[in-house]
Amino acid sequence: MVGEEAALEIRVLHRHGKGIREIARATGLSRNTVRRYLRDEAAARYGPRSDVAERGC
Repeated sequence: MVGEEAALEIRVLHRHGKGIREIARATGLSRNTVRRYLRDEAAARYGPRSDVAERGC
């Protein structure tokens, strides 16, 4: 899981013509993670959490 800023950086580097391997080296992420974020902009972003008290746990 990467933050919004890192996801934006991945897309910017890709637009500048950088390859997946080069982006992975620059960001410290795996090539598969870089591919996932290039393929789907909303990839694996967490939504808001429900309150524990509401669930009754």
